[in-house]
Amino acid sequence: MSTAIGEQQHRLRLELFERVYDLILPMPTTTCSVTALLPSARTIVHAVADAAAQAALKKGKKVTCGPGCGACCRQLVPISVVEASALVTAIDAGPAEYRKRIRRRFSQTVHRMETLGMLDPSAPRPRLALQGYGHDSSSLWLDVSKRYFAAAIACPILENESCSLHVARPLVCRAYNVTSSPKRCRHLNRGAEALPRPLDVESALSRTAHALDGSPPHLIPLPLAMEWSESCPDAFAEQHDAETMLARLLDELLSQSKE
Repeated sequence: MSTAIGEQQHRLRLELFERVYDLILPMPTTTCSVTALLPSARTIVHAVADAAAQAALKKGKKVTCGPGCGACCRQLVPISVVEASALVTAIDAGPAEYRKRIRRRFSQTVHRMETLGMLDPSAPRPRLALQGYGHDSSSLWLDVSKRYFAAAIACPILENESCSLHVARPLVCRAYNVTSSPKRCRHLNRGAEALPRPLDVESALSRTAHALDGSPPHLIPLPLAMEWSESCPDAFAEQHDAETMLARLLDELLSQSKE
């Protein structure tokens, strides 16, 4: 449950892996855009990741992820368009040379995906559909993910095997940890042991944002964040009551826990 404890904070009590977390969720007190939910979503994701790591430790398994290991940064990562918008904002807030360098990498990554047949170059922008083999969206994503990883395409914001935007990194990246040898992560089917994720916060955030926006929910591949942001510069500009947005996000998470 969530209760207001001040002008800009809410308290959320979560039980994860038989451990109780009392979280402080920062939120504005007036109307704001849905991107204001990101700090709260990140707080929840960190609690989920910590709970999973602590549960694994009790079983004698330790998280092996660490600085300089960018093996998982060559996977095709799905993010909400809210995160895409925030990610591009963070990139553009950096030094001019950094912005130029990262934007060039996004362009190169997208071009490579087009060359490898993962994206239709002629499709209207912003592109939301991938190209591949599959009878539904899940099998299509799996097919493209395998080919993307096999091509060893690094995340556009990866530098020196570390995230160059660690503070603004996507929710799925914050939640993903493994307890197996990092060597297994260099191969997609070598049995990397990822920690369980009892809550899918990025999907809950996406559903919340699109419900408020009145559009169907969807996630996009991280490499399309720049294209999406440039094609939809006014997305999520509408202002909503902060408490109403937070309540909706928590309802989405509650529905997951019931499932």
